[in-house]
Amino acid sequence: MAEILEDDPLIGIARGAAELNVRLGDGRLLQRRGLNRIGYFLPDANRFDPLNERLPQLNGYRNIVGACALAEPWVVLYTQNGACMLDTKADTLAAFKPAEIIGEYSDKYNCMLRDTKGNLWVGTQNGLFSNR
Repeated sequence: MAEILEDDPLIGIARGAAELNVRLGDGRLLQRRGLNRIGYFLPDANRFDPLNERLPQLNGYRNIVGACALAEPWVVLYTQNGACMLDTKADTLAAFKPAEIIGEYSDKYNCMLRDTKGNLWVGTQNGLFSNR
């Protein structure tokens, strides 16, 4: 049987994806609460500031699976029925351009990772896609 190593970087990535805690440059955490509520956790105030009321488009997603930070201020939110870009400074949503191509195959996103070279890897129900 394989041994799980607590210091394995993949374990950290998997835990981060499951918990959906994305640390932003200003100290806030982007967090999911429930299946499709998302917002900022403000550690200093110990307060959760939900985004769904300000961005009702988020309520159209069945299950926010995870988030992938890109260049500040953009974070990709990927779900079981699509993906979108969140501007964490302006609190606005924009289209996730790769979804135009990926959507021909699947809109059910399972995972997303930006590697150390800046390549974006997107895992869906029907395969793995990359901008490489």
